Amino acid sequence: MFTLQVNDHVKLALLEAKQAETINTIVDQDRDFIGQWLPWARQSTEVSHYRQYVKMMRKNLAAATDYGLAILYDGEVVGGIGLHIRSSIDRRAEIGYWLIKGQNGKGIMTQSAKALTDYGFGALRMNRLLIRAASENPGSQNVAKRLGFSHEMTARKGGVITDADQIDHLIDMQYYAMLSEDWHLPASVPEFAYAITENTELRLLLHHHDAALYNVIHENRSHLRDTQSWVDDIQTAADAHFWIETLLEKYAEDKGYAPGIWHENTLVGGLQVDVDHRGKAAKLAYWSAADTAAEVIVQAVRGVTDYAFTEDKLERVEIACLPDETQRYVPEALGFTLEGIRRQTRRIQGHYLDSLIYAMLAEDWTQNGENA
Repeated sequence: MFTLQVNDHVKLALLEAKQAETINTIVDQDRDFIGQWLPWARQSTEVSHYRQYVKMMRKNLAAATDYGLAILYDGEVVGGIGLHIRSSIDRRAEIGYWLIKGQNGKGIMTQSAKALTDYGFGALRMNRLLIRAASENPGSQNVAKRLGFSHEMTARKGGVITDADQIDHLIDMQYYAMLSEDWHLPASVPEFAYAITENTELRLLLHHHDAALYNVIHENRSHLRDTQSWVDDIQTAADAHFWIETLLEKYAEDKGYAPGIWHENTLVGGLQVDVDHRGKAAKLAYWSAADTAAEVIVQAVRGVTDYAFTEDKLERVEIACLPDETQRYVPEALGFTLEGIRRQTRRIQGHYLDSLIYAMLAEDWTQNGENA
């Protein structure tokens, strides 16, 4: 869902469970080529291995230790790339990558590594990025060279490869590094986002968004108190950081996600989506800054609802909101059906309030030409 745009053809996507089968298929078709330098390609031979890998990468993302990504070329998975945090204190990370043989020679990996370097230095404020490549793998070394990474050392017998007979061999490794002071960042630092309109996008709330989240809450605290019971739990950027960590735990378990709503490159609100894959249903909540146009939130909720039905193949999306005109405007504008009222489910500023329950079914969403 959340991707970082590299160029017109290439995107980097945060890993999703549904990609595990595709990754298993393309690695299986190209195992000898990929496995000559990467031991995991010869060892991971079942789709269950890649499901575990995706789950591990999502947990590591929640812990801010790994950013595991699929490389998409015209929407199809063709490889992988990762930014692995080696020391958050020293602000060091390593970039690793792989690409299927048929996609070599298109500049995909060089441009992908460049975009991830921009992200590492710009969004994550890393100080040093490392690329390691086998001495006998000039193609991988050339990626680092094209990007201007400096060759720092040859680590003799510093790596391990596994041959077709599952025998390990020690090999020499070449180390290339880039420092933040030597890298020229673009005017706009890339982020992982889901486009809603030309001016509005959803970004999965990650740890480095803590200051932006705190600022929008602090500036709109009195407004948000009218509808959000949690708002006074966030009194500092550190509180916002902890809140993001809590939300990411649900994302790591593939039970939902919490994106911020960015309009004209400014955080103006947020969504929380709880997903029950077995029940094929999602529950959706939203909040926004005082001066945010209602249509921005409507479009964000429309985008998430459409994704739930068309990509996640869910059957029901539910919205529980206060009986407040501004809150109920969103589901009503999108044609959700009011199913009932749950009494005194919310406690806002010392008062117990009812919740209106709106829902949309997949069959009604696709039948409505405006929503399809």
